[in-house]
Amino acid sequence: MIKVFFAVSCVLFSGVIYSQSLELYGDIIIGSSVDPEPKPGTVTWTGSDFLGWTGKHWISLSTGFKFHSIVEDFEGNIYRTVEIGNQLWMVENLNTSFYSNGDPIDHVIDNGNWSSHGSGAWCYYQNTPSFEVPYGKMYNWNAVVDGRGLCPTGWKVPSESDWSQLVDYLGGDQVAGGALKVIGTEYWNDPNSATNSSMFSAVGGGYRSDKGVFDALGQYGLYWSSSVSTGGAAHILHIFHQVPSVLESAFYQEGAISVRCLRLPDVE
Repeated sequence: MIKVFFAVSCVLFSGVIYSQSLELYGDIIIGSSVDPEPKPGTVTWTGSDFLGWTGKHWISLSTGFKFHSIVEDFEGNIYRTVEIGNQLWMVENLNTSFYSNGDPIDHVIDNGNWSSHGSGAWCYYQNTPSFEVPYGKMYNWNAVVDGRGLCPTGWKVPSESDWSQLVDYLGGDQVAGGALKVIGTEYWNDPNSATNSSMFSAVGGGYRSDKGVFDALGQYGLYWSSSVSTGGAAHILHIFHQVPSVLESAFYQEGAISVRCLRLPDVE
């Protein structure tokens, strides 16, 4: 019989308490479970770390629980945050329909209007609100770079170099995707080569093309950067379901993909 105790104290942030703990006594199930909802107390070996399932999240049993605090956007949406190296990231995809100054972001549904829309815009995947959880909203690049601020005050859309720093910290582009993706096949297609050892919890939110067409839910997790590429494109981080690698590539600015926010370095 193995006895393990692991607990995490509460965090108070912006008037909201967030806490999470894993307490294990007695028998522990150890295996390579791909069940997206295993029994709490299940422990899995990733090849480099033991992870324990709390009932909500896989957490590292060797490095400890790394959720840091929570942050609220203008609309009142709440996001958990996690420290990865020297960076503090949101754990959920951005889900706001307002800029940080309170101005609304255009909600564009029609494919024809999407392709010709010249300012910031958001949508749900397939224009279906049921995809809001856990994928959040999708944004075009005009929303990303709008001066009113897409992320909450004190946060930003990461630059190309910010994504590179994250990927390098997680071991490079051949393995970082596995560390970034949520485990299981609920939000990624099978096979899903994920450990989520970083607790970033990326989901396969797919994309909306520059013509307004939706595709690749569960196949790809695509995340904007704030950095310009060439030919009317912008740099993105591309995560795949079937391999643990990532690709730092480019996506047309008129399309729509997910956003993860990064805390500005001078914000405490």
